[in-house]
Amino acid sequence: MTVAVERELLTMRQYAERRGVSPSSVSRAVRQGRLSLAVVGTGRGRRIDPELADREWQENTNHAKRPPGSGGGENVQAIDGVPAGVKYADARAAKEYLAARRLALEVAELEGRLVDSDAQVRAGFEEGRRIQKAIQAAIDRLTPQLSPELEENEVKAHLVREIMGCLQGLAGADG
Repeated sequence: MTVAVERELLTMRQYAERRGVSPSSVSRAVRQGRLSLAVVGTGRGRRIDPELADREWQENTNHAKRPPGSGGGENVQAIDGVPAGVKYADARAAKEYLAARRLALEVAELEGRLVDSDAQVRAGFEEGRRIQKAIQAAIDRLTPQLSPELEENEVKAHLVREIMGCLQGLAGADG
């Protein structure tokens, strides 16, 4: 007595997704006869037995023709910080995304929309030093003029006048 085992059959697209390849790769394998026993039906009603197809795919595919780690749902070996288990297509998509981002940054830099953050920090520090030196010079100029005989209002007026003059000079020098 023979017992029929019913297996779930997949569409070509479903099998391609399961296998981690494009639907056109599955169609090509069927057309070339590399998947023959696993295919049931014809035309749009064609279905694939995934277990049998996996065996046929492994036995009838020339793996030497493929780049290492490509297609077949295989995982790329861990290299230079890429964790094991990353599929070739995912790694390739990430690489393309990063290349596009780098290109966008290069274009933005060429267009003058990006600035060097280290240079900005240095420029801010240098500007602060300039302000500090200007105010110190104002204090040095005022020291001999300020004596204990001056009223508080007079001292304040001298300081405000000198410091405002320094700040206006600094503002006028750059812009």
